[in-house]
Amino acid sequence: MYFIQTTDVELTSINAYDPTWERAQLVLHVGLRRLLDLYDKYGVKGTFFFTGKIVELEPRVIEIVAARQHE
Repeated sequence: MYFIQTTDVELTSINAYDPTWERAQLVLHVGLRRLLDLYDKYGVKGTFFFTGKIVELEPRVIEIVAARQHE
């Protein structure tokens, strides 16, 4: 048995909107990987929605999610 979760991947935060390559790297290499690790740990399968801006700044984000068997 596993759970399904939807997740929005974007560059917004509570404190600021910072559409920069540096922010995209933080989302990609820290936040998203932590979230994927948690999903794996608890058997969660996710459907991810990406803003165009993060895909433009860091297109590998889609490959990282797909490699972990999410959509």
